[in-house]
Amino acid sequence: MLALVPARDLDPEALGRFLATPDPPAGFRRSETPAYYRWLATASGEVETVALAAVEDGRIAGALFAVVRKTVVAGETIRTAKLEEMRTDPNQRGRGVMSLVFSGVRDACLERGAHVLLAGPTSPHSYPIFTKRLGFVEPFSMASFVRPLRIGPIRLARAGRGVDTPSKLPIDACAFSERLSVAARVAVLRSPEYLAWRYERHPDAYHFVVRRDRERVRGVAVWKETRQRGLRIANLVECLAETPRERGLLLSAVAGVAARDSSARLLTGFATLGLTPAALLRRGSWLRRSRTPILVWHDGSLPPAKVAALHDPGAWILSMGDFFDV
Repeated sequence: MLALVPARDLDPEALGRFLATPDPPAGFRRSETPAYYRWLATASGEVETVALAAVEDGRIAGALFAVVRKTVVAGETIRTAKLEEMRTDPNQRGRGVMSLVFSGVRDACLERGAHVLLAGPTSPHSYPIFTKRLGFVEPFSMASFVRPLRIGPIRLARAGRGVDTPSKLPIDACAFSERLSVAARVAVLRSPEYLAWRYERHPDAYHFVVRRDRERVRGVAVWKETRQRGLRIANLVECLAETPRERGLLLSAVAGVAARDSSARLLTGFATLGLTPAALLRRGSWLRRSRTPILVWHDGSLPPAKVAALHDPGAWILSMGDFFDV
């Protein structure tokens, strides 16, 4: 008989292997390490983790992680929960495993004051589960973009003076990120505590780019190096700036830093589908690559104005870091 068990009570090695196992025919599964799941469980204070697994006879049949965090929605800071990881053993499908686990996670999130659940499914198996069984809707998508980078002499002059690459986000960069998120109609609250947990305490290495003009922070970017088929890729996780022009200068700075410091050949990033300025596609050889649905669930207690904001891609400050742990 299936039983719900807190993920913290399971062996992280076994849980990591379970979640990283590819599903046929070509299901995507991230090969995260046990250190990643231990980090995910360290969320505390402003960020909390809810993680449950369905277990039968000592074997994991399904598991689901969620992170509860503060989110600005239509001028008010509320709690939302982002579903981070989910998988059902293919041999256990049809038994209601994920419905059981989701019910437990949803109830735990509601107890923590999170009346909105968000997901960005990347697996063909999970999408119909979210939309047909669990009651999620897809108000919009995020588009993936890629830009080839040239290897050679790097010129950062176009990005303006004051391009820093600190080992951790400075106080003024954290304050800049938090101010932009508070001013948005919808955004994950980028408080110093959240940013420190999300990027500095993560077991993987993130890189920071801070652009200043006359000592004033004008842009903050976070990126991470990955490899695919031996090719070095810079994944842009955050790109925060106040104006399109400042965002363009920040992107130029990130491209230069990634090519110079990591010999990256490609720069990738996400934006809401249809809202990336046409100039971005024309300038710098940006190409649209793919799209990922953004799914939303709420318990019916939200005012219509907040629901409308959540469903409006133009209301969001969205980044890869909000919906993907790359």
